[in-house]
Parts: sequence; structure tokens; C-alpha cells
Amino acid sequence: MKGGDFARNVSNNIMGEKILNLKIKDLVPGMIIGKTIIDSKTGTVLIKKGQKLLPIDISRLKQYFEKNDENISTIEESNIFKFSTGEKYLPSKSSKHVNKIINEETQQQAMIVMENVMKDAALDGNIDTKEVEGSIINIIDNILENENAAINLLNIKDFDDYTYTHSVNVATVSIFIGTKLGLSKKDITDLGMGAFLHDIGKIKIPIEILNKPGKLTDEEFKIMKLHPAYTYKIIEEKSEVSNVVKMIAAQHHEKFDGTGYPFGLKGDKINYLARIVAIADVYDALTTDRVYRKAMLPYEAMKIIISGSKTHFDDSIVKTFLKGLSLYPTGSAVILNTGETAVIKEVNEKQIVRPVIVIIKDKWGKKIIEPVKVKLIDDKTRYIVGAAKIDE
Repeated sequence: MKGGDFARNVSNNIMGEKILNLKIKDLVPGMIIGKTIIDSKTGTVLIKKGQKLLPIDISRLKQYFEKNDENISTIEESNIFKFSTGEKYLPSKSSKHVNKIINEETQQQAMIVMENVMKDAALDGNIDTKEVEGSIINIIDNILENENAAINLLNIKDFDDYTYTHSVNVATVSIFIGTKLGLSKKDITDLGMGAFLHDIGKIKIPIEILNKPGKLTDEEFKIMKLHPAYTYKIIEEKSEVSNVVKMIAAQHHEKFDGTGYPFGLKGDKINYLARIVAIADVYDALTTDRVYRKAMLPYEAMKIIISGSKTHFDDSIVKTFLKGLSLYPTGSAVILNTGETAVIKEVNEKQIVRPVIVIIKDKWGKKIIEPVKVKLIDDKTRYIVGAAKIDE
């Protein structure tokens, strides 16, 4: 089939039953793209829905994947060129994770709303708060419908663009914590709105500071610390945005011991919902790849948050967050610092990062004839370093 014939065939079926999937190597000039393809690292549009492919378009797409070291076969590139309506972000390597706390459609819609918010904030500050609220309500409904939700934060990282995913992730995690705390629907909505908008002030921060690969200088950090005030300024005059949402935006970097910024607030002087967002914000930042460091394992990130209880974070909220986490669910296999392989037998609610385990392989990978049960809360010489696969 020639490119032009293919294009007419697809355009006649975009709204019908026929959906065609193609691999990048099979693209030819004249084909029509059915979904806008967005560079997940910069937010720029690579190619728009309905656009007829030119040779240069195909060349750029191939260069994109080569530049970003994407293994096309592992991310199922056939799904990228799906001829249907709507926009789609390029999936990241974490897309293989399942059992999401929110469904893909809700997450996808939230990503697009976040992109719109950032662009509107950069243009004239006139963000569509109704669109944001609609996205937040969808996330809340998703979480409330999933009564047995236990959050594994790796599962919500389906996109690579930190600018957009961080805000969506922080909103999702904050809402999850809010539901576990038994907050009212109104408070959870305010919480989600504040978390979703908490970083939009970063549009005022120079890109060379935001993406600096090394440590910020004192002067650069002073500039970075202005972003909560910039966020507050963007939403300050919006009467439809509650004062609570505005306080979350302004106070999400305050610390429980008064060493945070911009006001140096302490303890109960910090808005309660802002304290929730502070925990979600730090966790997502620690477990995400950045230009200046690799992502931490969830276990490592939680150790940092636990160590910051009563100093940087509200201890009662941290405990609730830990109870809701599913770092290593019962029955899952893990690798220990000793090199041994074990299976989670029982989760300790008081010390979620130190469950009861059963060691099934020694450090050389040899199966143990009589598996050894160990309580990590008592055995201080062993700890979990990551997930493992059990050979059938």
C-alpha cells in the first residue's frame, strides 16, 4: 500500500472501528498520525495528530529515539503510533509496572492538564482552575473506588517528564495519604489542588538552575527558594482557589522544626495539608531520576523520610504514609544486603521497612533446603536492598 492510499484509509477510519499500529521502521511518507506525540522530557510536540508524515518527520522521530537511548522493542513502539483520537505521552521504561493506584486514562488526562497549566502560567498566569479541579476529582474517585489500594510509588511513574509527572505524582500521593487520614472530601480536594499546583512557580526560575547537573551555589539556591512565592503570586488573586490551596503552595517547603522556607514556620504553624504535600513532594523527588543524581530505591527514600520525622516532617502523617505503602507486599521476593534472596512473610506495621521474611536462597543463589524465617526488626545485620525474581 502506498503512503497516500494508507493515509486516506486511516483518515477514513480514525473515528471508526479500524485502528492501525505501526513500528517506527515501518513509517513511510504520506501516512497520517492519529495521536499527538510529545517529547516527555521537554514537553514539546514531536508531531501532531492528523499530520501527514514527511521524510524529515520520520528522520526526526528516529533521531529522537536514538538520542534518548530508548530501546524501542521494550516500550512497544507499536502503541505509540496508534491511530485514534487524543494525545499520548511517550511511555517511559517504568510503564511495565502494573496495579496502578489510578488508571491510565486518569493519569494521562492529569498529565495533559498539568501541561496546560504550566503553559498558561508561563504565558499570562491565567490557569484554568476548573480543569485542574476536574482532574483532581477524577484522581480522588479512582483512589476511593480502590478500597484495597496500597501504594507502590513506582507504579505511578508512567512518564519521564519531571516537570509534569512530579506534580501529578505528588497530587496522587497526597490524595492517597489524605484518604488514609480520613479527611473530608472537601479537604482532600483542596489537598489535591494544592499539590497539583505546588510547583508552577518554577516557570519563573531560570532553566539553567532547574536543570543544573551539580550542586546549586548559595545564590542559585536563594533563587530556587523563591518558587513557592511565585506559585502563590500566580494563584493569589483567583477567588475560585481556596485560601487553603494557596497556603499549601506557599508552605510546602516548610519543615516541622522551623528550618524550612520561605517563612521558617514551625510545627502546628504550618498548614496541616501543606505538611502532607511536603512528604509526598520529597518522596517523589528522591525516587525520580534527576539530571544531578539517580533515583533512590523506595526503601532508601523511606529511610530518609523516617529519619526526618519530628524534625522535617509531621511524625503522625509519616506513620500513616508508611502504613499505606506497599514497598514489598506479602509474598514478593526481595534481595538482602547479604546477597541472599527472601520472600516477604509478614509486614510489620510499626516498621514497614523491616518485615518478617523467609530466606530461600543463599548469597550464591543456591536454594536453601530448609528456608530460614527471620524477623528483620530483630536482625539488624540484614536489610532489603531491592526486589528479586523467583525462578519457577
